[in-house]
Amino acid sequence: MPRKVLIATIWPASGGVPSMLDFVIEALQRTGAEISLAYYKPYSVAEELSVPLHKIFFRRPQTLEEQYKGIPCFAIGCWLPELEFTHYRRSRHWDTLIESHDLHLAVSGSCMAARSLLEKRVSFMGWIATDWEGDRFHRVSQFSLLRRTLDRLLIQPVAKRIEKRIIDSGRLVALSAATLEQMNSLVPQPKIQHVVHRPIDTDKFKPSQQPVGRPTIGFIGRFEDPRKNLSLLFHVTQHLLRDFPDLKLMLVGDQLSSTSEHEIDELGIGPAIEVHDYVEQEALPILLNKLDVFVLPSHQEGLCIAALEAMACGVPVVSTRCGGPESYIDSGRNGVLCEHDAGVVADAVLQLLSEPERRATYAARARRTIIEQFSVDTQSQKFIRLMSDYTSSMPTNGPT
Repeated sequence: MPRKVLIATIWPASGGVPSMLDFVIEALQRTGAEISLAYYKPYSVAEELSVPLHKIFFRRPQTLEEQYKGIPCFAIGCWLPELEFTHYRRSRHWDTLIESHDLHLAVSGSCMAARSLLEKRVSFMGWIATDWEGDRFHRVSQFSLLRRTLDRLLIQPVAKRIEKRIIDSGRLVALSAATLEQMNSLVPQPKIQHVVHRPIDTDKFKPSQQPVGRPTIGFIGRFEDPRKNLSLLFHVTQHLLRDFPDLKLMLVGDQLSSTSEHEIDELGIGPAIEVHDYVEQEALPILLNKLDVFVLPSHQEGLCIAALEAMACGVPVVSTRCGGPESYIDSGRNGVLCEHDAGVVADAVLQLLSEPERRATYAARARRTIIEQFSVDTQSQKFIRLMSDYTSSMPTNGPT
């Protein structure tokens, strides 16, 4: 296997992609590979790297060397970052990196991180969590009128054409069955054939015998990502407090916005909420084992690793029908799938809180699901096998 591997990705600051990266890096390191990461770093956090319209005559895109868990990283700027589809456009910076590596991967939310690899005509494999529109749908709803107009007339048509070219190359693997189905629906003939799940360390995430305390539900994720739909969870909590006045809602992720804090005050649920804005990975199993039920209120999920980790800890998940969870929650057996309605979700949680035997049965089945379908060994072997197959079967030249 080639020893110098370039992984095109997103800036690994938060969300599910860093956990995907950690899995890929560990799998590749076991083969002796030398790994580098490359990504577009958002203009909002590194404006010196990119060139927006108002500075187009005054500078050129730059690159910055960084590190991620000891792995060398290259943060790459672009022309006109406000257009979004430009973020991973082929450039001299991308060409230099691509040419200096033997093997090329794209590990990201959407497949757009693979754009330079496709345009450079190198063999690559992409491991993708969601389609481009699903990755940003609810974020777009918060744009100004002018920006929404630009998005509809220019950004979306161009980005979707690029996405279809990447999917049509036949070089992608999906994170979940829901992702595979959605992305294949974007091209005339299905091109994505394989799913690799992000595996769960069932030795780390496992049930513990903690003392029973007050009824506790919880959620882990980026609170202000509009896809997470945290408002629904607040309303679910309000419903549940009528039957369980001592209920606790544990939130783990980042800091609540003023908008969320205002909604919490309006609903009168503040005393029930415990917020952990940041925790080390090693502490997550401890927190998960304090939960009776993990509640996932999202509009859209490619997979939701936090829900899988909860299931590995023997915590049943009540989730909205949002994509990824539908591939591993067998509703009524190891968890519950619901429509996007606070009352419906609350009723499902209430049933599990009120019936300890049912909850214990779901918990045992949930852990068994993770052991059987998401083990580290199984998914690592599958990933390495697919990567070897893709790189050996792909020609050096490809579609442009």
